[in-house]
Amino acid sequence: MNLIRRETIYPFHYGYLENITAGNKYGIDVWIGSSKQKTLTGILCTFDTFKRDAEIKLPVGCGHDDIEITRNFKNPMKTLYVPNPMVNK
Repeated sequence: MNLIRRETIYPFHYGYLENITAGNKYGIDVWIGSSKQKTLTGILCTFDTFKRDAEIKLPVGCGHDDIEITRNFKNPMKTLYVPNPMVNK
């Protein structure tokens, strides 16, 4: 997986997938969490009511605490987290 970094400082390794265009004209965002097992943890949807924008983010290797940090980082955006049912908790 090739990740391309942006200029903002994020709480985890962050980038986006190349050659896949999301609604914001960039690649789909990927967060790499603190877990040693790097599997897709779920899908995090963010809703920016100010910009009238919604984005999908893919958390990989994120535990419950990582997801909460990510959700709070995107504050005051509204978020919806859908966990991957195939990942052990």
